Amino acid sequence: MTLAPSVFLALLACAVCLYWALPARWANARAVLLVATSSVVIFLISPAALLVAVMTALATSALSHVLAARPSRALAWSSVAAIIAILVYSRLTPIAAGALPVIDLAGSAFFTLKGIAILSDAYRFERPTRPLDALLLILFFPTYEAGPIEQPSTLNAAKCDATPDLEQQLSGISRILIGLAKQSYLAPVLIGGLEAQYSPWISESSVGHLAADSFLLWLFLKWLVLYIMFSGYSDVAIGSARLFGIKIRENFNFPFLARNLQDFWKRWHISLIDFMSGYVYQPFVRRTGWRFRGIMLLFLLTGLWHAFNPQYLLWGVLHGTAMIAMARWQRSETGAEVRRRINGVRPLAFAYGGASRILTLLFVVWVSAIGSSETWERALFVFTLGAI
Repeated sequence: MTLAPSVFLALLACAVCLYWALPARWANARAVLLVATSSVVIFLISPAALLVAVMTALATSALSHVLAARPSRALAWSSVAAIIAILVYSRLTPIAAGALPVIDLAGSAFFTLKGIAILSDAYRFERPTRPLDALLLILFFPTYEAGPIEQPSTLNAAKCDATPDLEQQLSGISRILIGLAKQSYLAPVLIGGLEAQYSPWISESSVGHLAADSFLLWLFLKWLVLYIMFSGYSDVAIGSARLFGIKIRENFNFPFLARNLQDFWKRWHISLIDFMSGYVYQPFVRRTGWRFRGIMLLFLLTGLWHAFNPQYLLWGVLHGTAMIAMARWQRSETGAEVRRRINGVRPLAFAYGGASRILTLLFVVWVSAIGSSETWERALFVFTLGAI
């Protein structure tokens, strides 16, 4: 979270007390309270971001009623393009320093996706979103900056009708404490300190020599810092929502245990890949029938969603290529025969499963380090495993 933890927790505590003071049948009033609290939190982070997010919510709500009543492809696409322009601007501002006015649009990577979901649901399913529901979805402060990414059907005023549940409250508090421990100590201090010790970078431009095992350890620690920090954000978001009796989705499910790359993407940043699948991949494949091109499109867009740079473009190409290769292998007769023979011998199946898990993790930490590299030169260094 951008806010100091003490400020965030103080605002959260005040909101929780006021929220439960309202009866369950006043779900809309509770939603208004959450929108108001979220507005205060976002204003403290960035007043400009609050203004753009509110305008996005109100505009997409109004357009959703128009699209639901009279679907128009031109209006739908132009509206989505306008929202994407917000994300593009926020991504280009750091790159084009001085050429564009610097406006802090914190959270734009997430609220733009929610705006697209509102428009898409209205156009495809004739499901408009009320202004209050749109504001709650886009501004809800536990998920505003780092997700998980909820959709119009999963986060709206109707979800604010819960009754107090002590077990859920205690679960929420414990989840928040776990998340804060991850963010404040485990990722930046404990694991981050180890990662810095094994880093190949002597300075901004010079590289030291690392043995192969040390280089692999550095890649793993770099990914582990990212995982612990990001899952910590999700823990705080999920725990905070539970304090309001609102259940939001899990974002991580022990990704380091993934059996293969497909399984990994069912465990890592789940809400993002589900969004991309539901709003990009599936409509694209239904319209064109190009399944493998749809996979590549999904990961290219996911990479560019992270950052507009060649590092994340390469990240998308690598993930897309690997997923396409795996999909082709699984659909082939040869792949089916190999799996049948392996599964028929228990020791061989056990060894195959272990090797698959290890190779998946190695691939993931390698590609993650490429994408998160600060410069293209560093990305090439990681891509070639230190050869450049």
